[in-house]
Parts: sequence; structure tokens; C-alpha cells
Amino acid sequence: MKKILPALLVFVFFGSALPAQSYEFKNGNWYNGEGFNKGTWYVTNGVFSKKAPARIDSVIDLEGYWVVPPMGDAHCSSVADNPSAANTLKMYLEEGTFYLQILSNTLEGRQKAQELLNKPNTPDAVFANGGITCTLGYPFSKYEAPAQGIRNPQAIAERYDFIREQRTMLGDGYWFFDKKDEVKKNWNKVMEHKPDLISIYLLDSQNGGGKEGKGLDPDVAKAVVKKAHRSGLRVYAHVETADDLRLAVKIGVDGIANLPGCDWDGSG
Repeated sequence: MKKILPALLVFVFFGSALPAQSYEFKNGNWYNGEGFNKGTWYVTNGVFSKKAPARIDSVIDLEGYWVVPPMGDAHCSSVADNPSAANTLKMYLEEGTFYLQILSNTLEGRQKAQELLNKPNTPDAVFANGGITCTLGYPFSKYEAPAQGIRNPQAIAERYDFIREQRTMLGDGYWFFDKKDEVKKNWNKVMEHKPDLISIYLLDSQNGGGKEGKGLDPDVAKAVVKKAHRSGLRVYAHVETADDLRLAVKIGVDGIANLPGCDWDGSG
């Protein structure tokens, strides 16, 4: 089995403790964007170079290793609001995933996660904060049920009539926008939480959206994208169907989440 070594993992093992040291990494198979080339690289002051420095403090033999760039998880849902976040981040780092994009989170979940992130020896992360959806659209129950102390899926189903009347996490884990003027009215509140990007839900485009358990009305979604772009923020859309994807492209989102859809059976 080939041994994969993310290039920046070099810094974690050899560079973070002694950043002024110079290293030679020899005999590795280095990914060049199309394939692998065997060769030697040097690191001085945290920078890769093909040119040997005047002094080499240590030589690391990468014979048998295949060196690739660090990976990123563009739809991370396992760090924010996770009591085991520290263990999860350790696994990310060990597998070579250095960049995380968290597409929905509570403010408390972000605060706790940030204490563990964006350090020289931990992954870097950006946060979307609360997902933007229609009234009672997804991810309403994902955040409202736990806020009411209800976490068991069966209990959530049995007590949903109670949960659907609650709004503890509104403006935190989720936002409800049903009309275009609500986007303008509430945008400053969204921005007060300093999102790094915006996460919207398009889960029923073929039927016009805006329904319980689904996502935004198409016109409202378009208004959110325009507002976000004017604020200098990227927008990721959660989709389930081909119609959702077409709408996302039409309104100019920057990325898509959940492809090929939660209900895809693996065929077609």
C-alpha cells in the first residue's frame, strides 16, 4: 500500500517546534497536479523550495512515501456543536485534512470549536453560522430539538408538535426568510455574527420551495445570494434534486453541498 504524506504535515512534525530550522526531504514522490515526480525538496523558515539552503539541519528520507497537498473538507459537520471535537480534529490532521468549511453551526458551537482551530498545529476553519431557510425548513429541527433537550430521533418525532412551536435557536442555528423584504430587514443581524460565508437550503425547487422541512423560495434564495455577494461573502447551497442544482447555478451560488442528494440510491 502506498503511504500518503500531505506536504504540509511536514511542518506539523518537523517545523512547528523549530521554525528556523532548514530541512531536506529526499526520495519522496511529489504530486505535481497531474502525477507524481520523485525528487528532493527543502524547507527553510516554513517555505518549500527546490533550491538547497546554505545549511541543512536535518535530512528526512521519504522513500516509499507519496507526498500530496493538504486536503480540505468543504462540508464539515463534525466539529462545531460536537463534544468530541478535539478527537475529530486530531483525526483530520492525521489524515492530512488541514482546511475545514463548516456550513452550519450554532454560535456557542463556533465559539468552542474556535478555541481548538486556526493554530499552527490544528486545522484552519471558516464558519457559515446559522443556515438560512424558510419557516420550519431544514435545519430547524436539527438545532431546535437539542435546544429543548430532545436528541433521540424517536423522541423528536413524537414531540415534533411541541418542537415546531419553539424558536430558541432562531437567529442562531437557523434563520427563517420567507419573503424578499425579510432578507433586507434581517441582514444586519446576520452580519453581526460575523459569518465567513453563507449557507442556504434549496430542498424543494421543483415545487417552489418555502415549505416545512424543505428550503427557501427561489426568489428569496436569489435575494440572499445578492445580499451576501454585496457583503463580500461566498454562498453555498444545500441541494437534493437536479432542480435544486439548476436553481443554485441560476442564482449564482459559489458552491454546492449534499450532491448527489440525501435520497440518491446510487443508480443513474
